[in-house]
Amino acid sequence: MLRLLRKAALLFVFAALAHGCAASAQDAVGQRSDGTITTASVPAVTAAGEETDAEIVLAVLAREVLDAVGHEWENPVSGARGRITAVTRQEADGQDCLAFTTTRQSFDGIHLYRGLACEDATGFLHTRAFAML
Repeated sequence: MLRLLRKAALLFVFAALAHGCAASAQDAVGQRSDGTITTASVPAVTAAGEETDAEIVLAVLAREVLDAVGHEWENPVSGARGRITAVTRQEADGQDCLAFTTTRQSFDGIHLYRGLACEDATGFLHTRAFAML
């Protein structure tokens, strides 16, 4: 009797293991999964039509000019956001420019950036510098 119980228990264990291996090869919807996880940094290159954080800040500066201090900005594509904390007019290479400071908060933390946006001959602002301090 004991010998028969051992065989039955052994058969049960093998059946359970075989079922577990087969079940783990499929996910909840019945598709195969290799079980690997891949992580990577966020790519620095943006796709066509996506604005960078510097371009979002530039748009706020163009709309608000010197009243931009204290204005918040947000980039829905990158998830970054910030607040423009200082804007001063200055001249660089014969062009009227706006020197500005802004915070940038994203998944990698909160950082302070300094930038320079200058007006071209047609009156449009272009970013000449945007760098983390």
